[in-house]
Amino acid sequence: MALSPTQQIELQTQLQQAVISCSERCLYFAAKWAAELATSFPSSDTDQDEDTDLPPPIQHLNPDPKEARLEARELPRYLLAKSLFDTREFDRCASVFLPVQVPHSTPGPHVTGSTTISLGSSQNQYKLKLESDYRPKLNLKGNVPLGKQPSTFSTALPKNVSQKSLFLALYARYMSGEKRKNEDSETILGPSDGPMTANKELPSILATLEAYFASRGGLQDLTNSQGWLDYLYGLCLLRSSISSADALAKQWLLRAVNIQPYNWSAWLDLASLVGSVEELAQLTPHLPKNIVTLMFCVHINQELFQQGAEVFGMVGELEGIFPGSAWLMQQKATLHYHTRDHETAQQIFKTLLRDHPGRLEGLEVYSNLLYILPDRPGLAALASMASDIDKFRSVIPPPQVTLGRFGEQLRLDRSRLANATTALAPTLFLGSDQATSEGTVIAAVKSTPETNCILGNYYALLASHEKAILHFRRALTLDRTFQTAWTLMGHEYIELKNTQAAIESYRRAVDTNRKDYRAWYGLGQGYEMLECWSYSLFYYQRAAGLCPGDPKMWAAVGGAFGRCGKVANGVQAFKRALVVGGMMDGGGSFGSSAGNGNDPLAHAVGGALDPSILYEIACLYEKSGSWDEAAAYMELALAQEEGAEDGDGYEGLGVTQITCKARLWLARFCYVRGEWARALELGNELCQDGWEVEEAKGLVGDVRGRMSLAEEDGEGHGCSWELGSGVVMIGTV
Repeated sequence: MALSPTQQIELQTQLQQAVISCSERCLYFAAKWAAELATSFPSSDTDQDEDTDLPPPIQHLNPDPKEARLEARELPRYLLAKSLFDTREFDRCASVFLPVQVPHSTPGPHVTGSTTISLGSSQNQYKLKLESDYRPKLNLKGNVPLGKQPSTFSTALPKNVSQKSLFLALYARYMSGEKRKNEDSETILGPSDGPMTANKELPSILATLEAYFASRGGLQDLTNSQGWLDYLYGLCLLRSSISSADALAKQWLLRAVNIQPYNWSAWLDLASLVGSVEELAQLTPHLPKNIVTLMFCVHINQELFQQGAEVFGMVGELEGIFPGSAWLMQQKATLHYHTRDHETAQQIFKTLLRDHPGRLEGLEVYSNLLYILPDRPGLAALASMASDIDKFRSVIPPPQVTLGRFGEQLRLDRSRLANATTALAPTLFLGSDQATSEGTVIAAVKSTPETNCILGNYYALLASHEKAILHFRRALTLDRTFQTAWTLMGHEYIELKNTQAAIESYRRAVDTNRKDYRAWYGLGQGYEMLECWSYSLFYYQRAAGLCPGDPKMWAAVGGAFGRCGKVANGVQAFKRALVVGGMMDGGGSFGSSAGNGNDPLAHAVGGALDPSILYEIACLYEKSGSWDEAAAYMELALAQEEGAEDGDGYEGLGVTQITCKARLWLARFCYVRGEWARALELGNELCQDGWEVEEAKGLVGDVRGRMSLAEEDGEGHGCSWELGSGVVMIGTV
């Protein structure tokens, strides 16, 4: 899909206006996103300087005359406040327009009740009923507050202050609370790290915004809003400790993206509230009809691990409009990575690095890809490049302060200097690999810890798990909401057999992003190591529900069912893994016998199926006493070694340890059944394969002895052999 020159100029102008608006409100990430899109249009082939090819000059004036007069009157104070925000003096920035400091407090008393919320617009109605212990003080159906404001809040609204200045002041107060929250959290996975440490500024900001919107008609009145304060209100509701406020936050974020569709930060926060494809389908009719909605759908489908043709079709449409977009290239590479098309994903990431040198966003996914391949030289080159670009990836570098204790060079934030000089205070030696803790918090407007995540993956590939954990902890010191670092750090703790730390890391990853199946799978692994089978089954099921297209998830569910004694459920889960992982028609019934000619697995040979899953199914059948079923699946596992007879399809996997185990099981089974020739053949093959050799030699010698006795006596002899948990007795022939 391509735009006409007029449409392209119009869209480019809107993006440039969005860059200015976001920058004025210190939403730097959203401004950068819009600016990258504004420069990713196809370039003109003509060298002529024609006036018709030039976009009109940006006239960034507030369309509301009253707001425009207020902004012009308060321009000197606004410039002071923005300068203070840019230098991270958030409290001083807020005091320019909000001189009365609101005391820190906990949220007001809980009020139980039921509220019906209606989002009204010219296009749609969006209704939702809240049943919760939190009832917003704003009556969303009218202009009357539902209750009195808490006495601990000073909700007097500043008079004659524009919406832009009010947003900047309240956002500065929010950032001040986030900064103190990070400082109070101290060490990663420490006693103060986690939900117990909250942003103490949120209640006062919420109270102020509730009073502000109550005086302007509530949620239904869209005439007096510019969309920025709506976004801030939704953000504060989302970050509050009141879980039932998520539904209300979704309404305000929906209103924000409908009024200001180019505020990408609002879209990202709205995406964090969408937990499934069904929720996305319910949300889609209420989104604005523009190009940003299509980008949002690409982003949320990628987060939900949806990789169908429809998603790639949306990416193709957007590439026709923004052929030079680095963000689109990143999304496309991530989609291919999730579909396990590693070669294509690697090529796209290489192109991204070549066309956009110095861009680190999304490269932690590339480092995951290089770790999986594995490509040690490529990962080493990526880690070196990221370290040269920005070792700690902090937008505003903190000042360097030299402390006499141990003669170390510490990079500290000014607000942490007093704490750092205390005796034996925990410090983070950011310039050394021997960092001891994360007592120092780098507070920046936006910190992105991709570099440390890449370095962590590099050390993980080298099996230096302690160093990998060190870099993941550094990444989390920069940004405690960086979900990838939490998950990868959990993997490293699993490698070190530190189960409790791994479980806590995975829990923090789940708290950050509940849509990522890898953290749920990690929790299942952790509880499996603790032999808490029911817990591991629960988490494996959550992972399989989030990513039903991954056979590894269903195999884990099948194994957990087997350990819980639910053999039938385990068999069905393993068969689901075969359908998902094998290139075969899943429409057939798996309830039939494996030896039945109608079984869709009967002709799956030559590596079409995973032999380890087939082996596990056979073991479950053995556990339940279904010996014929078990033998059929062992034969099927063995058949994956060779290619198809007609030469089409798979070439076969060759001899593996799993197929050797299946061959040994079948040899013992044939021995018990008195099928000496088959048992001898399988035993001789085992002696040549290199696995299970000693047991195979013993079995071959025993079979030859039995065959010699049979030839001498002319009759068979009774024998018994223990197979798994049962003993089979074969009578004298």
